[in-house]
Amino acid sequence: MRQGSNATLNFYLNDFTDGAFLESAIRDIRFLGGQTNVSGALRLTRTEVFNAVNGDRPHVPDVIIMFLDGPPNVDAFLLPFEVAAIESRGIRFVGVAITFQVSFVSFLISSTVKELCSVYTPCPIKTFSFLT
Repeated sequence: MRQGSNATLNFYLNDFTDGAFLESAIRDIRFLGGQTNVSGALRLTRTEVFNAVNGDRPHVPDVIIMFLDGPPNVDAFLLPFEVAAIESRGIRFVGVAITFQVSFVSFLISSTVKELCSVYTPCPIKTFSFLT
């Protein structure tokens, strides 16, 4: 899935049975740009991705790993509802903030997003050269 102004689903969990094809599909996901629709992305993940019809396995823990480049700014008022819905289903959340915006880091520390994170550990990384 990718999210910008709108959250979009790129594939379902049962679309791939081969690790190489899955890795290729993940690498083909492109950055959308635009705004940051966290509540939309969480809702789509909760309802479409973690759904047995679309490949969710009932005995495997559901984990969301979300990369964020800024604070939620689309339907942010829905975020507490989505957090509660995710928590009620036992879904774990790992948020990775990729930003130089001090205000966003403050947002993560003090907001509902911190409550959503299964484990909250601030870990500033100064370079992303290891990703290339």
